Parts: sequence; C-alpha cells; structure tokens
Amino acid sequence: MKEIEITKAAQKELDKDGKIWWVAYKRTGFAQQDIFGIFDIVYLQHGTNTAPPTGTTVGFIQCTTKHHLSDRRKKIRDFFIEKGIPVPPRCFVWAYDSARGSFIKELIQ
Repeated sequence: MKEIEITKAAQKELDKDGKIWWVAYKRTGFAQQDIFGIFDIVYLQHGTNTAPPTGTTVGFIQCTTKHHLSDRRKKIRDFFIEKGIPVPPRCFVWAYDSARGSFIKELIQ
C-alpha cells in the first residue's frame, strides 16, 4: 500500500473516532511534506469524561508500513533528542499491516 493510501486509511479511522485531523497537503517533488519534518497527521480530540474532565487534546501520527515501524520510531525519537525536548504525549506511529488489514498503533515515549 502506498503512503498516501495509508494516510487516507488513517484519516478514515480518525473520523470514526470523532477526531478532527489535519494533513499537510503541500507536496515537494514526489513526496508529501511532513509536519515538523516527521508527522503526517495532527489531530484534535475532545478530552475524556474522567474526574476531573480534561479539555481538548492534540496528537501526532506518523503513518508507515509495518516493515518501516522501527525506522519511524527512531526518526521521531532522534528528532526530539536533537531538539532537546521530550517526546510529547500522544505521539504515535501507525504502521499498516497489510496481512491483517489494520494498523499497529505504537505510542512513542
């Protein structure tokens, strides 16, 4: 599956979960430009109904194939180490597993 198809599948899943997403559609050459150079999707989500209730949360997703999961994990961690800031909460790699027909969702910490 191509990267654009994986990103569209992720967008559909985010829609089902009631999340509001944004993708940088600007293309440079043959590749889509990533957000901060590492993420494909930024999303907003209404907080939980726990006590006390939380407000809107922001999440970041890097989409890839199962084969490239470890590469993307390293890319994200290296980015934050280089910038000298901790990895934010809700920072994910969604790796599409074509054999299962679904995403492996890994939280990066």
